[in-house]
Amino acid sequence: MTTVASLNAAALLDAWERGRTAPPPWRGAALLCAALPEATPDAVAALTPGERDRHLLALRTSVFGAAAELVADCPACGIQVQFRGTLDPPEAAAGPEPAVPTVDGHRVTVRPLTLLDLADAAASGEPTAARRLLLERAVVRAENDAGPVPIDAFPDRVVAAVEAVLAAADPPPVPELNLACPDCGVRWSGVLDVEAFLWEELEAWARRTVQEVDALARAYGWREADILALSPWRRNAYLDMVSKG
Repeated sequence: MTTVASLNAAALLDAWERGRTAPPPWRGAALLCAALPEATPDAVAALTPGERDRHLLALRTSVFGAAAELVADCPACGIQVQFRGTLDPPEAAAGPEPAVPTVDGHRVTVRPLTLLDLADAAASGEPTAARRLLLERAVVRAENDAGPVPIDAFPDRVVAAVEAVLAAADPPPVPELNLACPDCGVRWSGVLDVEAFLWEELEAWARRTVQEVDALARAYGWREADILALSPWRRNAYLDMVSKG
């Protein structure tokens, strides 16, 4: 798929408007449909979660920069712990391995899960049904010496092996974050939800931007397109004059 393109203010607002009522994982997909010039909605829906998150990190870097400040609640005392670092977009990962090693005599061939698979599983509304649907989507072929094996007949060890291979083949682009509470000293690790984190940043930016557009439109009678075409520095300069009367 093509390289992520940086989005200007107008395009970002359009993507935010399209995605704000959509559930995950379609919010991130709305951003990528705008940022990947040649991508169709079907192509974006066929991305794996890891591929989507790598593209989202590249988009975030182009729009907001690589520096990030994260906040997490300590699992022991509940205090908010801040983490400062960078979220550089990683190199593209290798494609998933197509087969699970033989487990308990079962030979299983799998394919990677996609955003469409995750969305359909989430729509099932029930964890057990969602897990089964993902297993059905991922398993291309399963057999033992007696012939084909239906998913309902998988031993627990085979199910665990399939899930482990899928997780290893499409790892999250941000390594686990190692956090420590400054109050109680507890240490723990967490995985960043890239889509949720970027969308929270975009939501704050979008609401701030539409307020700026409103203020400048009232003060000068300018159109939204003209205001959004201003550089952030120049827009802030005009807002500063407006605030000073």
